[in-house]
Amino acid sequence: MQFALHRAVILTLNPAAALSLSQYDMKMERFPYPPYIDDAFLGVITQQLPFFIVLSMIFIALNIPKEVVLEKERKLKVEVMWVV
Repeated sequence: MQFALHRAVILTLNPAAALSLSQYDMKMERFPYPPYIDDAFLGVITQQLPFFIVLSMIFIALNIPKEVVLEKERKLKVEVMWVV
């Protein structure tokens, strides 16, 4: 397609270039590669990635309250109430 477009532009701008362009022959193939590549890694990721995301969120959701309770038990953070 690119060759045909360039050839049309060149012939429009310079009709004398037809002789030099006639020595080139362009052949095109339709889809010289397979239209679909089956990737096994993609199937594994689509099944396992949501599972690992849920596991990581569960770990965070369980770890935060545990840390807050330990902090309160050890009285590491003392809350100060301001009375105005």
